[in-house]
Amino acid sequence: DPNVYVIHDSDILLVINELRAAGAEAISVNGQRVTSSTEIRCVGPVIQVNGIRLTAPFKISAIEMLICFVYKRCENSSLSFESFLVNNC
Repeated sequence: DPNVYVIHDSDILLVINELRAAGAEAISVNGQRVTSSTEIRCVGPVIQVNGIRLTAPFKISAIEMLICFVYKRCENSSLSFESFLVNNC
């Protein structure tokens, strides 16, 4: 079923709401900053964020979550946090 692979505005909103609930800050979708007043909706085959039409693939970023993820990854390996940032960012 091809509709299984279609990403809708509700899918993006679900991820954003989960990130917010986890304490994420500075959330963006394909570079468009998401605030409390951001409107996210489907417009045909694309998703509109802040009035800007975005197409897949969708990259959802959140600064706080990235830092926590990187730190946790370094905690469980022989890499230092600083070394990981230098080599991967």
